[in-house]
Parts: sequence; structure tokens; C-alpha cells
Amino acid sequence: FPLGAFEYTIGGREVYFTTNFFKIFLIGQEKGLQYLPLDRFKELMLPIAEYIDPALSTDKVKTFRLTDSQGSIVWVRLKLIDSEQHMLGIAEDVTQEMVEKQKIEYERDYDLLTNLLNRRAFKRRIQEILSGAPASGLGLSAMVMWDLDNLKYVNDTYGHDYGDQYIQKAAGVFAGLSLVGAIVGRMAGDEFLAFVPNCGSKEKLMDLLNQVKNKLNATKIIMPDGEELAIRASGGVAWYPDDGITYEMLKKYADFAMYDTKNSYKGAVKEFDQRVYEKDSYLLRGREQINRLIEDRMVDYAFQPIVDARSGQVHAYEALMRPRLGELSNPSDVLRLATVQSRLPELEELTFTQALKDYQRQREAFGDARIFINSIPNQLIDYGVIAKFQEKYGLEPNKLVVEIIENEQTDAGVMEKKIDIIRKMKAGLAIDDYGS
Repeated sequence: FPLGAFEYTIGGREVYFTTNFFKIFLIGQEKGLQYLPLDRFKELMLPIAEYIDPALSTDKVKTFRLTDSQGSIVWVRLKLIDSEQHMLGIAEDVTQEMVEKQKIEYERDYDLLTNLLNRRAFKRRIQEILSGAPASGLGLSAMVMWDLDNLKYVNDTYGHDYGDQYIQKAAGVFAGLSLVGAIVGRMAGDEFLAFVPNCGSKEKLMDLLNQVKNKLNATKIIMPDGEELAIRASGGVAWYPDDGITYEMLKKYADFAMYDTKNSYKGAVKEFDQRVYEKDSYLLRGREQINRLIEDRMVDYAFQPIVDARSGQVHAYEALMRPRLGELSNPSDVLRLATVQSRLPELEELTFTQALKDYQRQREAFGDARIFINSIPNQLIDYGVIAKFQEKYGLEPNKLVVEIIENEQTDAGVMEKKIDIIRKMKAGLAIDDYGS
């Protein structure tokens, strides 16, 4: 590999150098010469001093970032060894080493699917900014967290290749914030973070985020069946220094605001609200609880009679969830947590299977009454799975009524498919809390 050296005797008038020493530095030099007057040597070397990379240099080792005639980057390292009588300089072309190092650092710091900073690198970068904030004069800034809506639906329906496209398209939109000085990273899965320093005013940033939302919604991917699916994401914003001054605090509050958005109006962006946080902070604490409830199937079902007001007879029983976790005992809290944790499909399956199990244990008490099982509007039921459960638990098709709850705005396309499945099951259809 290219290597060159010079040697100078302290107090002397000439410098000795090897034949390719100047060539390594991309400096033309008369052929055949291996000695130069000290002044001439300094004259040739002085212009390249401005190309020293201070971050990669010390007193005894200088790293130069040069550009050759083709515009390619060339890295040169010059190691200086001196004594009382001599100075020795050893120069080597370390371009390949630097390219490999940069590749390793890139793979360490960047998410390979989206080319955005990964979680660790994003955290390190923002912590550096915040730790130097008092001296740098950092003004009003914002931490923004997004969570992609519908990614699980895409993965489950069309496969992870299309899920990756969904993530990449969204990342491309979020990356556009770098034009206003934002630092953007992908946390994991479907979560993204951006830190926007010195954003001027809250109104200005919220207008900018609204533009991002519109651009996301205008970005579509074509599915194998020809369906056009727009990118959607729910976001949350925490303000520096109003809401917090540390990375952990800002991320935590932006995270909460984002989950609050998903729980109320998907696809929007909300600012952190301390009052809402104090009231609903269980959304953050309850992640492990909802995981345990679903995975360990920690629910029972009580059956509330539905009475025919004309005859006074029990017409049916509605299956009502009763969680077996003391800290998570309210079914509405379960539903909210499952919503923000993107676990509604699993909650839907749990509801049907466990309700039918509890129905079977009390089969004789039901007599000819029907059973109403609550169903989440935008979650499709697997017809084959439900048919097997009906057979397993001895439930005649016309005894089942699927009751649509009012927890979210209904997607008309999903509801059409759902009604078609319910008809195939020969089940009934009901609307829960119709006034709501």
C-alpha cells in the first residue's frame, strides 16, 4: 500500500523524502529529486494544511482529507516522530481503511432499511445537543414521535415486503424535515423520532407537521390486488424546554402524546398536555399489563341478559369482559391500551375464543338464548377460525350475534368485508350503544 516518508535533521537546510512521498499527498514534484531545501519543502506542504481533519488528528498524527483530479476523496495519515536531533514523518494512504471504518460506523449508526439514524445513534446525537444547550443558546425546540398506522394490516394482508415499502415511503417523508435542521431517526418497527432545534414558534412547527401529515397522506403504495394505500401516522410533540430538558423526558412525553393521538384520532399530531398525562399516564405504564392480559389470556366473561321488553323474556346474553388483573380491571382501559399498542387483532381473537369457552361451561343455562359477542369495528374476523370455534363449543350459527362496538370511527371498506363474513357465518349483526 502507498507509503512515503521524510526525514529532517534539526538545524539542517534540506529535507530528505522518499520518491512517492509527495505523490501520496497528490502534489506534483520533479522526478528524481529526493532532497529539497527546507523552505521549498515547507512551501509545498503548507497548502495542504487546510485539509487536516481536526476530529481525526493529534499533535503527532495528522489526518488529511484530500480530493483527487477525478473528484474522489483520498485520506492520508501523517505520523510524526521527533527527537532532539531528527524529525521523521511517515505518510500513508489510508483511504481504504477510512472507507471501511465509515461503512462500519454507518452500519452501526444508521437503520439499513430507511437510512435514518437508528435508536442508539439518535439518542447519542440528541443528548450531545441537549448537554451543550446552555452554552449553545438552544431555543424553543421540539421532540416529535410518530407511529405508523396500518402497518400490521399491511404485513398481515400483503406480507412484510410490502410492509417494508410502507416503512420506507414514510421514512422518505420524515427525512424531508432535515431541510429545516431536524435530526430524524427510526426507533424500531413502526416508530420514528425527530428533534427539531430552534423551531421558532409552536405555531410554526405545528404548521410544518401538518404539511408532513398531508404529504404522508398523499404518498401511496400499490398493493398486489391493485388497492392504493395511503401512508398514515399518528404523532406526538413535546417541547424543549417547556415540557422537559433531557432526552428521556422529552421522548417519554412525545411518546405519551403520540399514544394519546392513536387513542383518540389516528393520523393527527397532538402536543403533550401535562393534565392529560397525569390523568392517563397508565397508557405508558400499562404496556406490560396488556401484553400479560393477552398472552396469558387473563380474562373471564360475564353474561348480561338482553330482555325482550314486550314479553319480559330473556332474548339473549351479552358477553362482557372481566379482566383478571387488579391493576387493569376496566374493559375500556383494556381497549384503549390494546389500541395504542396495536394489539386489537389479538384482543378480537381473545374475545371470541374466551367468550365461547365461558359460554360452553354454562351451555345449559343459556337454553335457546342467543349470545352477543362484542367486535371491534375495523378488525376482520377469520371466518374459518370462528366456524371451528362454533363447532367446538356447540354453538349453532344462528345463535351468535356479532355486536359492533363504538370505540373508533368505522372504515366503510373494512365494514363491508366484515358484514360479508358475518353473513357467511349465518350470524346476526348488532350495533352496541347505538346512541353513541
